[in-house]
Formats: sequence, structure tokens, C-alpha cells
Amino acid sequence: MPARNTTKHGNGGKLFSDMCTFIKDKCNEMKDDNMTAYETMEALNERFIKESDKLQDTEKTALNVLTLLMPVLDAFSARQDETLLIHDTKINRLQGGVRNIEYANDALDQQSRRDHLRVTGLPEVEGDEDIIDTLMTLARAMKVVLTGKIGDAYRTGKKTPGKNRQVIVKFENRTDRFKFLASRKELKQTDFKDVYVNEDLTPLRFKLSQLVRKNEDVKNAHTRDPFTCSSHCVLWFAIDDKLLFQNTLFGVVYIPPDGSLYSRVDMFNEIENVINESDLQVCLLGDFNAHCSNCNEYVDIESNILDFCNVPNIEQSLVNNLHILDECGIPVVRQSQDKHKVDNYGKKLLELCRSLELFFVNGRVGNDRGIGLTTCNNSVMDYAIVSPNLFRSIVDFNVLIFDPILSDIHKPICLHLCTSLTCVVDVYMNNSNVYDNDMDNTHDSNIVLTLHGESESIVKPIWARDRAPVFTENLDDASIDELLNRLEDIDPKNTDNVTVNNVVEDCITFL
Repeated sequence: MPARNTTKHGNGGKLFSDMCTFIKDKCNEMKDDNMTAYETMEALNERFIKESDKLQDTEKTALNVLTLLMPVLDAFSARQDETLLIHDTKINRLQGGVRNIEYANDALDQQSRRDHLRVTGLPEVEGDEDIIDTLMTLARAMKVVLTGKIGDAYRTGKKTPGKNRQVIVKFENRTDRFKFLASRKELKQTDFKDVYVNEDLTPLRFKLSQLVRKNEDVKNAHTRDPFTCSSHCVLWFAIDDKLLFQNTLFGVVYIPPDGSLYSRVDMFNEIENVINESDLQVCLLGDFNAHCSNCNEYVDIESNILDFCNVPNIEQSLVNNLHILDECGIPVVRQSQDKHKVDNYGKKLLELCRSLELFFVNGRVGNDRGIGLTTCNNSVMDYAIVSPNLFRSIVDFNVLIFDPILSDIHKPICLHLCTSLTCVVDVYMNNSNVYDNDMDNTHDSNIVLTLHGESESIVKPIWARDRAPVFTENLDDASIDELLNRLEDIDPKNTDNVTVNNVVEDCITFL
């Protein structure tokens, strides 16, 4: 006989079918990540309690079994989530490693292009084409005098009717490459106005530059010739001869102390390699953590050795570029208050200077001339080191007083350089123009700086000390209070760029 229906209602079979459909739907939601196993179990329990009185005993038993199995499914799901999380973490690490390798390869690729330029729009001639001769004509149009030769030049890409292929140019002298690239604006006034000279970028960097240019918020985007080093101890940047008298490579240096976890003697070799590849005059500034005492950083060759080598007397003064120091009035022998013995890093730094013919500024120039002040406790750890020709541009050098805001124990060093820019200084005062040596800071006046060859001027207000009370009287107390209230209402944890920019603009307007 069939089982007796013990429910008060006769529609238990349909309810059971609905419950099974409900369970199936919830499992599908869990499968689609719209619901967790725990949430699915809660929904089933709620529905089961609501409909349990309408179900047959066998149907209740079946649903109870399903409900009991849900924690098992939840446990399996949790274990699966943990496994997926572990795999996702491993995949992310692998992807990060692959990206790092790609970036490293891209950096090496870009480094291999450091002597190259890419020229676009250069007319292409059918048959035998003398590209180098055309490039020399292009250089003359830019008024560039090449000191070396163009090592190689060739077209790249597939031939397309009516379209000139790009030209890759390799220079033997990197200074020539620098001048060629820096003078490209001159082409606008010549017959080569449709020719463009650019860096030879890797595909990755070219794509990045195009993405930046397409950004609506970017008004202008351009590339710089980078100087890279495998060591993280130097920040490199270059200044061209439009600002200084010669193209100059600057290196901001921090070398960890000898014996620390991050110390490596080959850091000095890495610096030397970058300088050798740059073919520029050099200025190194920073914390070398090296004791050099007052040892010479140049090779002192005795005159009898030069005589033995048949070096004429008139040329003996040119050895080691020491004559440049004499011409600039710089003492060859430097002074130093560092009485420590020359350590391992000190020896490496002295070897670096001798190899590259670099000289210490410390103890030779400015207020530090003939002194050699210490920069860290009783030691000289922070140096300014330059190529000899850069002494012609040095105006002053100082070891400043200790400032805990700038460093924990080091004193800052300050190097002043003069520029090659010609600057007209106008002081608008009583409708008359006077030059900077006639300025009177006690009047209401502004300095207007106009750089030679530039159309825009820079207005620099002059602070008149005797007018300080007038400035104080014109400060609006109400505006100050309003600004302070706004600053107090700002939550540092929930502040966006718009709020910060608005506050800065208010401060500027207020001042």
C-alpha cells in the first residue's frame, strides 16, 4: 500500500517539487557567485521552517538530509575558496615577476638605443640612397656641427607607396646625438619643416607616450634622454648647454654605510660605468659614507718621471687637468678636517676620482676654501665632486648648519652654479627701468625676468623689509579665521585632491 499522507493538506507533492526547484535555484546562484554557501543554507532553513507543516514526512526527511549536507558543502566551498586564493596569489606573483622581467628587458632594450635617434618624414629616394649625406644636410640646416661621424643610418619598416619610412641614426659621439636632438626645433624654419627628430623608443615606451598624449588633461608630453644605473644609490639627471655652459650629468648619491646589509663596493663601479657611457661633464653630490681624509684624488706625477718620458716642460702642467684648477684660482691641495683613516669606501671613491679625473669641491671653494668642514659628526661624508671644467661655473660652496628636518645627523652641503642664460632684469618703479644692481627694496616694485630668446616673462615680487607692518595691517582677520575653520573641518583620512587644491588657492589668494 502507498504511504499514508500525514499532512493536513493534500498538495504536499507540489510543495516538495517547489522546494526542490527553490534549492536548485539557490545552488545556481551560489554557482554564479551571487550567493555564498552559508547564505544558501540560511535561505533553505527559512523556507523549510515556513513550509514544513505542509510537507509529508518523507519529504521532510529528504529536505532534512539536504539541509544536513549544506554545512559539508559550505566546508568544501570554504576549502575551495582558500585554494583559489592561494592560486590567485601565486598567479599574481608570477604575473608580477613576468612584468618585472619585461620592464627589465625593456630598460636594457632602451639602453641599447642610447646612441640612436629616429627621424620621421625624411624624403626617401628610389634606388641607391645616401642617407648619411642627407642627415649631414639636415644637421647643417639645424646649424649643428658634428664633432664625430654618424656611425650608421638605415630605413626601417615596410615600403608603402607615397610614404617615407623612418630612419634610425646611430651616432659615434653621444654629444653629437645630444646636439642633434636638442636643435630639432630649428627645422621649423627650414625646408625640412615636415621632418621630425625623436628619441628611438622601445615599443612599450612609445605606446606609453602615445597614451599620455591622448589624455585630455595633458597639455604637452615629451621624452627625456634618461641616465639609468642598475644600482639604486644614485638619482641621475642631465642639464643641457642651454642652461649650463656644457652638457652636464648630475648624480644625487646615497651609498649605504660600509658593513651594512645594503652595502656593496661595486656601487662605485656602477657609478663609473654610467659616467663613462655618458660622455658628459659630471657633478656628483651626496652622502658617500667614505672617509677620504685629505688624500689627493688625483695622480701626482713627479717631474723627473715626465722628463724621462720626454714630456715637454710646457705640457707637463697639462697632465691631470690640474692646470684648469690653477686657471680658476682653485688650490690643487684641498683641506679637510676629517682626521679619520681612509676606509674601504674612501679608497674606492679616491680611485673613482683618479680614474675619471674628478675633483672634490669640499675644502677648495667658497666659504669652505682652505677649511674642509665636517658634514657628519667629526667626519666628511658628504661631498660635491665635479669634472675640472665645471669649476669655471662654480660660484660658491658651503657646508650649512645642521637641520634636523633635513637629516638625522648630516649637515647639508650647498653648491652654487652660474648659468649660461643671459637675463634682462627690469624693476618697474616710478615708470622707469633699472637693473638689479640699482634695485631699492624699500619701494613697491617687482622684478620681471626675461630670459634671452624667450617670449614669456617671470614676475618676481620683491620683499621690502621696512614695509612689513603695512603687510601685517592688510591681513584680513576674518579671512584668516575662515581659513582656519575650513582646515579644522577637513578630515585627513577622507580628503581628495579637489579639496586640497581649493585650500591652496585660498591661501594664495589670501596672501
